[in-house]
Amino acid sequence: MTNNNISRRAFLGTAFASTVTTGTAAPHSAGLPTRVLGRTGAKVSILAIGCGSRLTMYGDEEKGVEALDMAIRSGVTYMDTAQAYGGGKSETWVGKAIKGRRKGLFVATKTSARTADEVFREADESLKRLGVDQLDLLHLHSLKCPDDLEAVEKNKAMEALYKLRITGSRGSSESVRTPTRRHWRRHSIAMTSTARRWR
Repeated sequence: MTNNNISRRAFLGTAFASTVTTGTAAPHSAGLPTRVLGRTGAKVSILAIGCGSRLTMYGDEEKGVEALDMAIRSGVTYMDTAQAYGGGKSETWVGKAIKGRRKGLFVATKTSARTADEVFREADESLKRLGVDQLDLLHLHSLKCPDDLEAVEKNKAMEALYKLRITGSRGSSESVRTPTRRHWRRHSIAMTSTARRWR
């Protein structure tokens, strides 16, 4: 079986199994297969690590960061976190786990902001907690109903997200700590909903 054709099931049955039984993990370059993520052009591992309740349930930062480290050394490159996970705890732990090895990792986080000012503030807070100078994917988190989406549009939250994507700042002296336009070219904005469909 070639590296490009390995399935999630096969990987779970080998890489993680060996990690558990031997107490060691493969290096970051372990070769977990990648896929292009949507229209971003970015290649990410076929497995991601969700950094919500299943991470914060560790309670202890050292154990949480250790779990993240194991995932990264096993070849996982997609880190999925959010400001709302543990009140920023998840982003902080992810930041510690990826410190010194940002290259090759895809960092996705989420904002619950519903206004432009909140978008800029929360994006900056996420960057600080994660210890990075750019986000690879920023979700607009937990849209609950059409009225919620309408509020996002009315309060220019989406406009702020696109401004971050294009310019890397809010266009004022108080800029979000992100690089120039070329660094944002492949980076994306997404919206997540708590409902499968709106009635």
